[in-house]
Amino acid sequence: MQLILDTPGTKLSRTNALFEVKHQEMQQTFSPEKIDSILLSKGIMVSTDAVLLALENGIEMVFISNDGSPKGRIWNNKFGSIAAIRRNQVLFSQSPDGMDWARERLLEKINSQYNFLLQIRHSLPNLPEQKIDRALHAIQRIVKKTGEKLDTSLALHTQAATLRGWEGTASRNYFAALSLALPEVYQFSERSRRPAKDLFNALLNYLYGILYSQVEGALIKAGIDPAIGVWHADEYNKPVLAYDFIEPYRVWADTVAFRLCQQYALQTADTIPEKNGVWLAPSGKKTAVTHFNAYMEEIIPSRNLRRTRLVHIQLEAQELAQRLLQYKPPRKLL
Repeated sequence: MQLILDTPGTKLSRTNALFEVKHQEMQQTFSPEKIDSILLSKGIMVSTDAVLLALENGIEMVFISNDGSPKGRIWNNKFGSIAAIRRNQVLFSQSPDGMDWARERLLEKINSQYNFLLQIRHSLPNLPEQKIDRALHAIQRIVKKTGEKLDTSLALHTQAATLRGWEGTASRNYFAALSLALPEVYQFSERSRRPAKDLFNALLNYLYGILYSQVEGALIKAGIDPAIGVWHADEYNKPVLAYDFIEPYRVWADTVAFRLCQQYALQTADTIPEKNGVWLAPSGKKTAVTHFNAYMEEIIPSRNLRRTRLVHIQLEAQELAQRLLQYKPPRKLL
């Protein structure tokens, strides 16, 4: 599980072989065996004994911003595997094989968006069906395009731009339809980030941030460098491979956010006004984290295995590491 501490004034320390969390009159202990990572936001006090306990047990400590995105992490000074993985990763990221892998990740994402919308379309009454159906048809056209191999005669940057164009078109249709399916108080005109312009986007940004930290951590543990991406544009000091790798999992955050809004679980009081937008307040973060952690710990079937969603992320990172380790690049890349 992820231990997420985001209430200012909370203290994380060590008691014997356990983590101890204190805030005012509240006090809890956690066994390191049950924790995969610890997320810390602004205003949390951490003892060096707690840091060492995390390092001894292979638990990463991640510092997160107001929107849940990772800003830094404390991890031991070893990658999860041998350097050959990362040497091959550079070659893979500059090859048609890498771009085809990215296309497959994107295809999984867009398929999951289509299936989630279709599930909503058939399960909720009184929806503007014609508008949602138009969005579904538009996404289905993108699925068909993404399912075909890219033209390898084109430069890799041109192939990457093609993927980004398809992804953008699918996402615009997806979020427009998703908004229509929400209760009116949560509906939004467009996706917005840093800060969000509405409660739903603030919630979704926060959940994406937590998911980013899980994906980035899984890549590092598998011995993969999260900064060497394939089709997302390079950004200085950004884990762009995490942006590639996260795509099929985004719908998990979408699902939790949608369910919470269907249940009217968050209100305006669960946000903090910001210039030109809003952030989730501690009360909203607590609700989001509780439900997202429970969702990620559910056991689901995938690739002929039944594991929690969080474990599936870790297993797929390990699969990618093995693919990179065994990768034989085309001769022209050598």
